Amino acid sequence: MCLHFLFGWGTFDVSLLTVSREGTVSVKAAGGDTHLGGEDFDKAMVDYCVREFRRREKKDVSRNARAMGRLKVACEKAKRDLSSTTETSIDVDCLIPKIQQMLRDFFDGKPLSMSIKADEAVAYGAAVLAANLSGSGNKVEKELVLLDVTPLSLGIRVEEEDFMNDNQEALPVDVYQGECDEVKDNIFLDNFTLHDLPPAPAGICFSIDANGILDVSAELLSTGNKRSMVIAGSGNVSKDDIEKMLKKIEL
Repeated sequence: MCLHFLFGWGTFDVSLLTVSREGTVSVKAAGGDTHLGGEDFDKAMVDYCVREFRRREKKDVSRNARAMGRLKVACEKAKRDLSSTTETSIDVDCLIPKIQQMLRDFFDGKPLSMSIKADEAVAYGAAVLAANLSGSGNKVEKELVLLDVTPLSLGIRVEEEDFMNDNQEALPVDVYQGECDEVKDNIFLDNFTLHDLPPAPAGICFSIDANGILDVSAELLSTGNKRSMVIAGSGNVSKDDIEKMLKKIEL
């Protein structure tokens, strides 16, 4: 079992995964904050430096575009340095080492693996996955299996009266994603209808390919009658939708 904690880069991501001897990578859970990334820390450091320079030198460098550009580059470098040290040439409060200590304390003092550079790991992983999908990699890359999880739960809504009708000929299926208990509070994705139905149970299957494309299919188990649809934008959830959903869960 491996916990991957990525903080201070593009986004904040935490993943729990297992790697088998056969090369199967199974993501058991994933979470984080897509709106908390490296630019947030860069901006906070730049704002701090501007305030300190104004306090010490009585000058406002925020009006100088060239100076602000150089300051941002320096702060980005300082942020990377703070991943492995407690201070740099820019004197700011060190947040990342504190989080590293919190992680060590949470796992009873277990040392963290600091040898992997996050940006290089992302690029390497993308290259390995591309080689696997294209079939152009070596034996290890071709045999690699990645089992991922969906960021939000998937589910369906079927009206109750559709089950009560003995002479039903079609079954409409609405597909949703979200974490709310009531269907109406989740995000509607799409719908389809399964036709030619005698009174019998039907099965619903969700499938996501390597490109993140969601395929939803319904099959009548007694006859094999099947209907499916492809949803390409299942992950395109706006920030407002996410915030509304979280507020409903809290209530």
